Amino acid sequence: MSTRMILRPAFRAFFAVLVVSLPAAAKSPIPEPHESDLRIAGGPVYMAWPEADSFMNCGLALVAPSQRQQRRKPLQLVVLIDVSRPMQGEPLKYAKKAIKACVEILKDGDVFGLVAFSTYARVAFPMQPLNAGIRPSARAAIDGLGDEDRRSPVAGIRKAAEQFERFKGQETIGRHLFLFTNGNANHTVTGPDKILKEIAEFSRRFDVRVSTFGFTYFERTGEPLNEDLLYAIAETTRGRYYFIDDHQDITARMTTEAVRVSDATARSVTVRIVPPGRGSRITNVDGALVDGDRILIGDMAPSETRIVVFDIEGRPTRQRDCEVVATYAEADRVGERETRIYLDIPLTGGSTRLNPSFGPRLIVYDLQMSLVETAGRIKENRHEYTQVFRDKIKDLEQENVILDSDYIRDALAYYEKFERVLANTTIEASMVVKHIKYRVQELLRGK
Repeated sequence: MSTRMILRPAFRAFFAVLVVSLPAAAKSPIPEPHESDLRIAGGPVYMAWPEADSFMNCGLALVAPSQRQQRRKPLQLVVLIDVSRPMQGEPLKYAKKAIKACVEILKDGDVFGLVAFSTYARVAFPMQPLNAGIRPSARAAIDGLGDEDRRSPVAGIRKAAEQFERFKGQETIGRHLFLFTNGNANHTVTGPDKILKEIAEFSRRFDVRVSTFGFTYFERTGEPLNEDLLYAIAETTRGRYYFIDDHQDITARMTTEAVRVSDATARSVTVRIVPPGRGSRITNVDGALVDGDRILIGDMAPSETRIVVFDIEGRPTRQRDCEVVATYAEADRVGERETRIYLDIPLTGGSTRLNPSFGPRLIVYDLQMSLVETAGRIKENRHEYTQVFRDKIKDLEQENVILDSDYIRDALAYYEKFERVLANTTIEASMVVKHIKYRVQELLRGK
């Protein structure tokens, strides 16, 4: 069975246009980080907007300042750890190691707490400011965690709320909760909608951003894990979602997020894109939460890259730039800054060619989104899905004969490895789907 990529609107004329040769050494669309300024770059998929297309697909790359702030207001962090029976052994062992690493990343004066949940929830380490004398007690409390019984994340959230209530009046750089689990709720409140509603209300009440970490073994049968719920929790509360399939990666993922919330060099980053004409509008934004005309990026770690993909709907009648304005708070939230760029989107009445800068990144992202949209077919007919996947990769290979893009070559190397996973029927289909979905998040983080 042969198929083409499922393309975003702006790509549907992709194979119909005449594509001419591009320079072999295309400039990377990702700007180098600056010590103190947020950098932005962007561009469309095409070098010019085809007259027949009503959509133009575009991308933005944001890079945070590189220089860390030595002094700032205190941070509040509660780690909410699943200690249900399936966490016994390696998952809990490596989760403890990761939490202790997070404690070391936090600065003196930052407020840390630890809540464990299983059938019930308990405060393993009450929220309190860290210093040289308190850190050993925090590490001892982490070491004292043991696996217990069932799993009730809502019980944990309610216990965490009690901790944040104690420090509600403190002036802080930010309030965060890290939720780590390796399975679905199976006690008290178990419905995903109810869990999301409760956590969203908790987030609004205390202005807490919830980052979620879902762990499950890649090549072993284990507990079911609702990655859609964990992603929804993180997105709704302006946190981050991390999928982990190897216990040795737990520390790396959790410390990455700890560095982001503790040492962010650009906080509360917000982007506004002004369409290039009165009849144009910005649609299909991927990579951040959208609130009206604002795109909410959130806090960014030193030199961190974030990608935003969007469509401009409505081709303007005359040449105009697309204005992009990013506002953000400095690391200590004392001052607010603004960065502004103008995207050049030329018009053309004839044939066009792909943009050698953003074109490769947008094509790979579109391919991955098409894999997500059809991922349900893996369970229905894995062999057929594998054939469809191979056809998509062949299309990408053919396009790179012209583009000669290092970024696409790296993507093809990843897909070559992933094809072996897809063809290995001993790996559960649900695990393959999790990887396909999480790969989208990785691409939006500049991978």
